[in-house]
Amino acid sequence: ENTIPDSRPFVDMTAGEVRSDTGELYRSWAKRYGTVDTPMTKSVYGRLGRLGEVELDGLTVNCKNDYATIALSSLNNDLPIGQTDSMLLTCVGTAENTDMKLSMAPAKEQKWDGYAPYLQLDDFGKPPILCEVIEAEVTIRTQRQNLVVWAVNAEGIFVGNVPAKYEDGRLTFTLGKKNPSIYYLIQAE
Repeated sequence: ENTIPDSRPFVDMTAGEVRSDTGELYRSWAKRYGTVDTPMTKSVYGRLGRLGEVELDGLTVNCKNDYATIALSSLNNDLPIGQTDSMLLTCVGTAENTDMKLSMAPAKEQKWDGYAPYLQLDDFGKPPILCEVIEAEVTIRTQRQNLVVWAVNAEGIFVGNVPAKYEDGRLTFTLGKKNPSIYYLIQAE
């Protein structure tokens, strides 16, 4: 039986990081970021702006925003990211409703654990949702030379393309300057 006794901690918190047994999941509470690195989905999340370049197997991200989540998934169930002709890139940072109101949570809820102060939601606000533009350079290792990066809106409607360059098996493009969005469809033309 492969169990961990209750007396032994599941994770060594003094290490400042943990990696799954497959290597596909990683989290560093010391550096305040994490990754998902599978053949079909790759993601970086957390305090990315201070990290510089984060490299996964087939995806490199250099994000300028302090906080962001950048996730790339193959939309073809049969082909991994390096071979697929269709991918979705989702990029989210700070997002909140218009007129949303937060306040300091009561003192009894403040733990002062290095992440405080804790806030509470006083008013949900209303639409539209205000989203921070994510600024990042993204490089995808791919066999596909004919990929185009399209910014799409929440309804999946194309709003414009993002200039991209394919060179030496890598597709490189910059987010946040031309046609910023939360969603980008990367497809073969």
